[in-house]
Amino acid sequence: MKTVHLFSFLLFSALSGCSDTTTDTDTDTDTDTDTDTDTDTDTDTDTDTDTDTDTDPDVLNPGTWTIDTRSFVQDPCDAKEYVDQGQPGSQLSLSWTGDTTFDLQNSDGHVDQCEVAEDGLTYRCAPYQSEDDTPKDYGVDAMIRLDITTHGQITDVNQMYMMSDVTLTCDGDCTLVEIILGGSECFLQLGFETTHIE
Repeated sequence: MKTVHLFSFLLFSALSGCSDTTTDTDTDTDTDTDTDTDTDTDTDTDTDTDTDTDTDPDVLNPGTWTIDTRSFVQDPCDAKEYVDQGQPGSQLSLSWTGDTTFDLQNSDGHVDQCEVAEDGLTYRCAPYQSEDDTPKDYGVDAMIRLDITTHGQITDVNQMYMMSDVTLTCDGDCTLVEIILGGSECFLQLGFETTHIE
């Protein structure tokens, strides 16, 4: 996606001098020959190269991506029994918003705002909060808050490994929720292998 415009200017000039020969002869059998040769050559070569690079990112292809695999890297509270987001086959939409920034929209409509690191091999997205009112479905007056940060590694323009760090906390009548989570707070880490498809 990067386009390099190369402008090259070459200036060459040469100046050659002249040659002057004078001969003087008298009748005295004395011959005086005076020869003056002056050659001056000046060559000036000036090359100016200006390279202008369009900085549109070429680290990851924009468009539709699909989740190939999902794994729970850390799951001390057995949350995989309750988390259905990011299942294999789910799709993501990637669009570049700047030289090193891009948006990553998941199937739920949430948009992660991400930035590629200087090494071009990793990226990190802005943290955000989400709420899950599932306990209310069971008559429990509680809300589960999720603090989520997504980051990952770039394999090539068509593949990346994505990780989500998720901290679960409970607000409200949390007795039952804390029993399920094994405490008042739980940290999860999910890993996803993703591929660009179109």
